[in-house]
Amino acid sequence: MRKPPPPDPPAHAPCSPSHGAAARRPLLALLVALVIAPAAEAAAAEPPIRWYPATPGGGELVPAGPARPAPMIAREPSATRRCARPTFEWPVFGLNNRHTRNDCGHVRVLEPFAQRWSVYEDGILEFPPIYTGGWLYLGQDNGWLRKIDPETGEDVWAVRHMEIRQAPTYHDGLLFFTTRSGRSIPRATGLFAVDAETGQTVWRRKRFTGEASPVAYDSFSGHPIVCGTSSILNVLACHRADTGRVVWERRMSGCDMHSASALVKRKRRRDHVIFTADYCGNVWATSTRGGRLLWHRNYEGLSVYGSVAWARRRLFLASREGWVYALGSRKGKLLWRTWLGSPVYSSLAFSRGKIYGESLDPGTFFRLDARTGDIEWTYPAGHRALGSPVVVGWRVYFSDRGNKGEPGHVWSFRTVDMRLKWRFGDGKYTPVTPIRGGLILVGFGRLYRLDVDR
Repeated sequence: MRKPPPPDPPAHAPCSPSHGAAARRPLLALLVALVIAPAAEAAAAEPPIRWYPATPGGGELVPAGPARPAPMIAREPSATRRCARPTFEWPVFGLNNRHTRNDCGHVRVLEPFAQRWSVYEDGILEFPPIYTGGWLYLGQDNGWLRKIDPETGEDVWAVRHMEIRQAPTYHDGLLFFTTRSGRSIPRATGLFAVDAETGQTVWRRKRFTGEASPVAYDSFSGHPIVCGTSSILNVLACHRADTGRVVWERRMSGCDMHSASALVKRKRRRDHVIFTADYCGNVWATSTRGGRLLWHRNYEGLSVYGSVAWARRRLFLASREGWVYALGSRKGKLLWRTWLGSPVYSSLAFSRGKIYGESLDPGTFFRLDARTGDIEWTYPAGHRALGSPVVVGWRVYFSDRGNKGEPGHVWSFRTVDMRLKWRFGDGKYTPVTPIRGGLILVGFGRLYRLDVDR
């Protein structure tokens, strides 16, 4: 049997909460409409976020998957500064010897993109190719050094050495890199100079092995010089780039040195300064004139794997302990340090007064104010992140590792407001290398050429 309905409340009884809520509903609906309608119009006006899946067979890239919401930023970015005109060259890892990873003058490289080709490179691509003279040069963990035609993706030549755990450095017609020992690749280790035109070895310095890309420059005396660190010998040394003769060599410390050094010219003193760091908190500034030590500092919690970056008379270093440091380049004074919460293995990028980087686990992309170290923006990658961001025009590119044994992703954000613009369905470490008219995107084991599609 059904229960009888409850009796009606007496006329003098106060209204129940449900009655009050019903009375307020029209006013609440009006307020919601006033707030949501402008937001909906703005969302409709904003172009959709493109999610590009990896297409190994080539062809047109198409959006895939739902768009993710734009991240919130802590503050509005400061006024942008003018950038140098693009040279359409990326001859070293990090663009230049200061390792700023910033080609912000390349403003015409914007989405949408069309994929021209993709090539499988037989192994994991931990480091990106460099681009100079209209050619790509790629070093791989499995020992292959390749010269690639960017128009077709085909090899011009390929020579096998031992493990190449870095991007080569180009200077004056030569490629410079160091190798590590590998049981499956019976080749000699050392610091190599290779003819960029033919791939033939010009000279080699034995036992000079490591993972950091060398730096090369023209000295004030007119001789080309190449300098680098050896992770086994724990030394910093400079050689004649044309002959391989040792100019000077300096013992640094007994700690591992895997970080690529930054090099800055001093015109008044007619020399260059090399800034070097290691795993044990040591940072050195060394003059290229005879290897004279200018200063040495040690900071607790500073363990550097990525490149040392120099910009606006400051050094920016990312630590495996989870910190980002800024030091004065004149005396090594600590200016600020910022805690990111997890190890930072990436090389940092500097652009328009901002620092970009990635922290490992949980994978997080971040932007800092280069003057104060304040965290301005973070974005969860969803996977572990070991890549090194790259700034190209008005975009900054990040990458994540994805799941174990699977490709990760490459992400593109607009630097003005850090809004997500697109994501590519393949990636792992350093995301892209800019070229004339487009990008070379670095996947898990595959290179892609993306052309600006107008």
